Amino acid sequence: MDTNILHSILPNVSARRIKLLKEKMRRQGYAYLMFFENDPIAAKIACTRHYNVVIVSIEDDPIVLADKALYGVALEESPWRVNLIEDYTVEGVLNALMRCMKCFQEAVIGINKKWGRTNILFTYVDVIKALEKKGFRIRDATPLLMDVFDKPFNEEMRIIEWISKVCVLALEEVYEKLRSGLREYEVAAIVENVLGEKWDY
Repeated sequence: MDTNILHSILPNVSARRIKLLKEKMRRQGYAYLMFFENDPIAAKIACTRHYNVVIVSIEDDPIVLADKALYGVALEESPWRVNLIEDYTVEGVLNALMRCMKCFQEAVIGINKKWGRTNILFTYVDVIKALEKKGFRIRDATPLLMDVFDKPFNEEMRIIEWISKVCVLALEEVYEKLRSGLREYEVAAIVENVLGEKWDY
């Protein structure tokens, strides 16, 4: 798949999902949704995997927060505003979030608890606790998120089909080269090589 096609599909799909998300947020009383690094839903919203936190507000466009290591790539990839987290500590992340959020007295923030139960970093657990101390109410938004993100849009089917084809090619290549004594990193190198070659499949 041509990368230009991919990059034209993702922002459009992201914008449609965000519109749907905001409608549901409004009905269910959320002021914000907050996602933390490596959350696959956040990557779909931000159109990048280079972020620390993604915020969706019912009032504004999403905001991507990225530390110094991720900021440059996030700026290139995401169609949304990208803010720099200058100090990657609990206090630094909290300050960056507070600059993005207009209200906090009893405002409800939804988080993806399904993802967070096993994947959230301790830094963000402490950030959530600090937000609660400031008056935000944290609520599990997993049902809302599943409702919006569980089914692919038609445009996304092209990406899913392409990924499936490339994965099949990678597995076939591994099968052809599989032999006794082959190390895991060598198998990974075969897969990486196929994925690199077939990017424009």
